[in-house]
Amino acid sequence: MAEDILYLDFSSNSEINEEFNYDKIYKVGLREQFKKLGFHEDYDSFVSHVLPQDESIVGISYPNFERHPPTEDGKNKWFNIAVRIPLDGSKNNLVLMCDLDEYTPKNKTIKQRSLKVKGFTLIDKSTETCGEIEVSCRIFARLDFNDGWYSEYDGPTKFPSDDQWNKSVLTIEFLKRLNEQYVAEPHAKVLSRLDRWQKYLDSRQEIMIKDQEICFESAEGTEVIIAYYKDGCTEEERKTAVAHLNVKGNSSIWSTEDLSGSEKAPILHFTHDFLKKDPESDKSYRKKFERFTSGRSLIFSGKIEYKTIERKDGSKLKSSTECR
Repeated sequence: MAEDILYLDFSSNSEINEEFNYDKIYKVGLREQFKKLGFHEDYDSFVSHVLPQDESIVGISYPNFERHPPTEDGKNKWFNIAVRIPLDGSKNNLVLMCDLDEYTPKNKTIKQRSLKVKGFTLIDKSTETCGEIEVSCRIFARLDFNDGWYSEYDGPTKFPSDDQWNKSVLTIEFLKRLNEQYVAEPHAKVLSRLDRWQKYLDSRQEIMIKDQEICFESAEGTEVIIAYYKDGCTEEERKTAVAHLNVKGNSSIWSTEDLSGSEKAPILHFTHDFLKKDPESDKSYRKKFERFTSGRSLIFSGKIEYKTIERKDGSKLKSSTECR
């Protein structure tokens, strides 16, 4: 029987509380994920009776590239730690995606470190691994917080002893070793490329923020229209044209119907608070739009500008000039 213990906690994510779930990837609870794995056992039996083992060789890796070294203060917050567990009689290994949980009970100095499981997947046993540390250990699993921890031969233990917590695989020394391993090599080259991408994204975000400060208002909102473009249309087909959308030339049309010989494409329609002549006379207007679409894909259909005319008798008359 192995001495070290790996604590796997399923109690937090068996069901997902959408109100408090901040994970960007795992939006479905473990029970729902487990159904897709195709195991004969049900979720509860697998976690409480199949997964706990007195001796198993597991592989632990840390896919994150943004990381920080572990500390002794009991405040380590590590996300996305992968645990590979071999399955007897299967051509696949089980991979659990977890977050590190660290807790120090009152009046104690011992750190209770476990892995909160949030994701399941299967990989072929022939798949090569990189940046993984293999560990021979016992596996304790917790299905529900009130039930406690299951091991292979013992019943659930709600409060493992200090001696058992001291045997946790997740020591500071182990976390330091894990922090030096990367799942892609050469990792320095990967980090450099990620850094370049981050700088690019930061620059784009800065542009977006500046544009928001001087943006044009859209009083009527936006909509996506599935339209059909045809070059050369009949008068009958012209009756199906998308409202307020003018195309240069009398023979072309953007239609709301799938006309014979037409080409399907989505159109983003939004209102604007400037006149059609403005982007035509001032290139800075058009450049603002060309940041997210090519010039040939941009069609200004104009808007209706309302004006108030004062009569000689002092009364006022509202008129409108339609710009196309």
